[in-house]
Amino acid sequence: MAPPKTDKIEVQVIGDDTLTHLMGWLDVRYAGWPLPRLFLEAKAVTGCRLMDLCGVESAQLRDGRLHFRADQTKGRKARSVPLPPELFAALDAVKGKRFLWESYPQGLVEAVGKMGHPTHRIKPDFQPRRLYHWVETLFLDYGAAHPDRPKIHSHQPRKRAFTAAWESGIDPGGRPSPSGATRTR
Repeated sequence: MAPPKTDKIEVQVIGDDTLTHLMGWLDVRYAGWPLPRLFLEAKAVTGCRLMDLCGVESAQLRDGRLHFRADQTKGRKARSVPLPPELFAALDAVKGKRFLWESYPQGLVEAVGKMGHPTHRIKPDFQPRRLYHWVETLFLDYGAAHPDRPKIHSHQPRKRAFTAAWESGIDPGGRPSPSGATRTR
């Protein structure tokens, strides 16, 4: 028996104006702390899942690329993503000894302190899961601060990256794209 036919759900891709507005909001809210913007830029460029990016180790940032091991991706496939030179340099400047985002707790303490909020409950050690939950709250906080703007969730930068790749003739799944090109590594 054939499955029932359903309406095709339209993929909601974050637009340039919405992404620019979100980044501007981050720049104002966390003035002087580059990590929030760098994290979202890396997510938008790599198209990776949120937890995949949160757990990246510093050694995985090399040769102008961000390398994902098979054991840390949901799809269980290793992959390597080229980064724009400016983004690579900025990430290289903030990476920690073990984890790429290791400076997150200290940066958060400083940023929250500048906002005049208490910081005594912020744990000083880096845990990828804590970064994951904090990034999730960024999208919620942005939505609360801008109820008139389109809602954004953490998966939309991934959809944006995959849509941009497909439109450029690169298919992450290895299938021919509309232009006939196939993915290269």
